[in-house]
Amino acid sequence: MNFKSLLVALLATSVGFVAHAESTTGETKVKVEGQNNVEGDLDNEITNARMRANSGSKSKYSASFGINYAGGSMKDPGADTRKDLLGGDNLEQVELSADLDGRLRLNKNTSITAGIGVTAVQPFHGNRGNQEKYMDKLEASNPNVGISTYKRVGNLMVSYAGGLTYFTSEQATDAGFLMNASASANLLYDFKNGFQAGISFGPGYNMITGEDKFNSKGALINIPDFTFDAYPYLEYAINDMFNLRTVLNAGIIHSRYSLKDGGHWTNRGTRQSFGVGIAINRDIFLYPNVQISNRDFYADASFDRSTVAISATINAF
Repeated sequence: MNFKSLLVALLATSVGFVAHAESTTGETKVKVEGQNNVEGDLDNEITNARMRANSGSKSKYSASFGINYAGGSMKDPGADTRKDLLGGDNLEQVELSADLDGRLRLNKNTSITAGIGVTAVQPFHGNRGNQEKYMDKLEASNPNVGISTYKRVGNLMVSYAGGLTYFTSEQATDAGFLMNASASANLLYDFKNGFQAGISFGPGYNMITGEDKFNSKGALINIPDFTFDAYPYLEYAINDMFNLRTVLNAGIIHSRYSLKDGGHWTNRGTRQSFGVGIAINRDIFLYPNVQISNRDFYADASFDRSTVAISATINAF
């Protein structure tokens, strides 16, 4: 499938939600019976378009959809494989994923969610590359629960989140994953001149099986049981609809088995992403972006040493 067709398919999904939603004062609303609001207005505290969308609908009961396509490189966006930018010449899978969450807002700042994910490996490709075991499978899997709080402290927009995921997808269970517990914090400073700078960070813990797992080549899978990631980022709001964003991804991981140097801790490496945020309205946010390896790309500047992606956050009710 060529890249033009791919973009049409992805944009059609997002535009479909827009076309079937009733837009009122810049917000997506779907009429429901009964009272469905909470006291106060979170938008008076959170002015960043991406954070607003990630916080969910302001209604008491709502649904959130997260759609993400992880594609090939800038050289060949429609490719059926993509570089692992943190792992040299290794390949990651091209996939389309979606998360569907039901949300209960406890008050204007805090909400709890419960949801499930859907994933398709190489969904637009006839040649399935090295993912034959998982080809043609649209899995509804990995149920999860979470809680999040968004608020403002002076010129600082803050969010905290925690969640639990139970792994049921074949790929995750084949690797030995059972459950994941995670926590995160996001701090964003508003300079009041269009620029905003922030950092998102947090730990994750993977509960894994006690038995050894091997990949298709017979090599032992050394999966991480503990991770810590940090994402410093900078944004510039062009107007209410468009903003520019760059993010640095860095972190450390603790491996189940000892590494070549005899230790268990390793630097995950760093990568940089550049994207354009598009706020269709308060509850629909699109984010096409590209990622590069800080190590490989700058040493050997090539569009082949990059990956592309597009994500959509959609809130309803």
